[in-house]
Amino acid sequence: TLAVKQGEIHALCGENGAGKSTLMKILSGIYKTGSYNGEILIHDKKCAFKNVVDAEREGIAIIYQELNLVGEMDIAENIYLNAWPEKCGLIDENVMYQKAQTLCQELGISANLHTKTKHLGIGVQQMVEIAKALSINARILIMDEPTRGIDVGAKHEIYEIMNDLAAQGKSIIMVSSEMAELLGMSDRVYVMCDGKMRGEIKDKKDMTQAKVMSYATQF
Repeated sequence: TLAVKQGEIHALCGENGAGKSTLMKILSGIYKTGSYNGEILIHDKKCAFKNVVDAEREGIAIIYQELNLVGEMDIAENIYLNAWPEKCGLIDENVMYQKAQTLCQELGISANLHTKTKHLGIGVQQMVEIAKALSINARILIMDEPTRGIDVGAKHEIYEIMNDLAAQGKSIIMVSSEMAELLGMSDRVYVMCDGKMRGEIKDKKDMTQAKVMSYATQF
């Protein structure tokens, strides 16, 4: 059981093979309803996902460790990839760039919207992925290793964005292999082991590496 609270950052951790990736795929609609046991409830409403689009319609978006951007497309095109604003059956570029500009300003992305994403640093690419999630009005963001391979300055920017989103009422589920990141950023920590949820830590004073490892190694 995983209870996601509005306006909180939740850490999901455990050793390799604990079941974190499987759970993320269930929540984001990659594994469709019926291929697993259990239910997904959002505000007490039972949800059934056939695919990722169904999950997105309910406000769940996932940002993978391997970024899913098209390098030859610019920032705005990537943000609205497969969901371009249309007018008379054609892409409405004016609306697309206006909306993208608003999102980028909110996230502190200063790069020119016409810049191809292959020319962006990893940290800015991660921010573009977050903008993609917000473009579909996501209320729950699943972030897989959000700062892997990013320099210290960019990490700080990502952390600020995560805190701002939580303050706006978004819910974040973060999977990270960096213990300091997990303990420092999270309002609560869920620990998995052997495909099961072994522990929940919601008191900051109990969020220690020793406590996490005690749950992570329960077989």
